[in-house]
Amino acid sequence: MKAIWALHHHIESENRADHYDLMIEHGDNLATFSFKEHPLKCKGIRGIRIHDHDRRFLEGGGKLSEGNGRCELVESGTYEPGITQEGTFRAALDTSCGRMELCCEDKEAILRRM
Repeated sequence: MKAIWALHHHIESENRADHYDLMIEHGDNLATFSFKEHPLKCKGIRGIRIHDHDRRFLEGGGKLSEGNGRCELVESGTYEPGITQEGTFRAALDTSCGRMELCCEDKEAILRRM
């Protein structure tokens, strides 16, 4: 069964440097992974899992609260969930750059081309 993912570019934040958040449907929320560079333009990139986000972030971007700047929806698509266990996560994403695999163990994430 395929689910939805979205990639946002966070800019103009007083609290953090520009970054990209990859959000994927996972239960009632969006499991979220943060990357310092555009992850879909890399052959492989490391990131971190951060707090889950509300599903409304699948819809688009806009101004964020509390000095967090704004975010722009860069791309969205579908993914196939992989095997997940406590503290681990796997998914195969269909992107404009081809198929990519997201692997996360504890808070450390790797996104790479398949």
